Amino acid sequence: MSAARRIEGILDEIRAIAPAWRRALDHTTLRRLWELTAELTAAYPAGGARYRHVLAAAGRDVGVPHRRVRDLVGGRTVLVIGAEGRIGGMLVAGLAGLGPGRLLTAGLSPDAPVDGTEHRVLDIRDRERVSRLITAVRPDVVFHLATRPVTGTAEPDTHDSVCTDVLGTRHVVDACAEARVGVLVVASAEESLLLYAHDVRSASKRAIELIVADAAARGRVNAVIARLAHVADDSPLLRRFRRSCRDGTVLWLPAPTRRFHLQSAREAAQLLLVAATGARDGAAAVHAVRDLALPATPLDLAVGVMREEGVTAMRIADDVTGRPPQHCPDLTGQAGLTGISPLFNAFEASGAERSVSPDVDVVACRFRLPAAAVRQLDHLASLCLGTREHDMADAFDRFARTLLEANLAQTPRSVVRRVAHLSEPHRQHMTATDRMVNDRVRWWAAR
Repeated sequence: MSAARRIEGILDEIRAIAPAWRRALDHTTLRRLWELTAELTAAYPAGGARYRHVLAAAGRDVGVPHRRVRDLVGGRTVLVIGAEGRIGGMLVAGLAGLGPGRLLTAGLSPDAPVDGTEHRVLDIRDRERVSRLITAVRPDVVFHLATRPVTGTAEPDTHDSVCTDVLGTRHVVDACAEARVGVLVVASAEESLLLYAHDVRSASKRAIELIVADAAARGRVNAVIARLAHVADDSPLLRRFRRSCRDGTVLWLPAPTRRFHLQSAREAAQLLLVAATGARDGAAAVHAVRDLALPATPLDLAVGVMREEGVTAMRIADDVTGRPPQHCPDLTGQAGLTGISPLFNAFEASGAERSVSPDVDVVACRFRLPAAAVRQLDHLASLCLGTREHDMADAFDRFARTLLEANLAQTPRSVVRRVAHLSEPHRQHMTATDRMVNDRVRWWAAR
């Protein structure tokens, strides 16, 4: 039996004896999980090498046009929302060295994430508090990094993700528009490559970008987007994996084979600074680093950590819905184009340009939310007042499908036809979700 087949068999057995929906496990099952995890770690030596590659990515950086950034922030009021993480800390430190007149941070923590800054406690789910803060501060530049932390378990999180990530971003965008903020910089993530996703994290990232793009297209705010890769040296997955190994608790492994790209926290903070200089009329400019470290998977990280810290019993969190991760070539990929950031999908890649940084590419995202999507957003806001996960999940999925149709309707037909043609050979290998998206691409291509 090949190593790949053996690894696949071990993962299947882990899923079978400890499905994600089962809460309590007896001692015999936990012991068998530990044995299977030990077998997996031994059978997958490549995971250790890829893990070391992930750690090496922490030393990377990109070029920043400091004079242009200094011209933007020097002597002005700058607000960073969600600066609690390592990226936020590096961003605030970088901004402090560029001479802002006033530098503020805001977030859930009562303590300032970086010494020497003004700090405000803020929950972005509270529309009124967001509006009051931005109106009172009147910032010239706002960096929005706040997001719901990734749990990596099988617990449903649609309600919190929608209320924090999607509606929270809408609150920030609206407040910046009302206060006539000069530039709004929003952090996004690689998951937004998917035009539609069945998992809430990926779908939320896509929704965030389109909400921002709509505000830019309508001239409400000068907004730009920094699309970040997985941050190697500030990884919540790595922190959680190490904690499980050291404490001897169950390690929850999300989407074992989903590939993601890597960058350092310093790269991410520098990308946000580059993006801040790239605002343009009528569109949200999406910025991404061109040359990223080779992609890895959660399985690579888990095996690498266990080789370093010791084996603990492992469960898999991606089977709560029974659906495999989406990774369809020529839908999330670049349809044959090369030499640009891998964080642009097939619908964006042909429009990629060089940015003011030699290491960053940019694509103009021109999108307007249709009236139906605005009504659905309002409905989601009303659901945030309650706690029914099922209602929120259904409503958000309808919203995500509306965005899919609107996105395809507003994409140049030549691009849609090209993607439909190039993705055709991959249909037999697509997941059911990817095939549904591809069906919609083909329908719009035929119009």
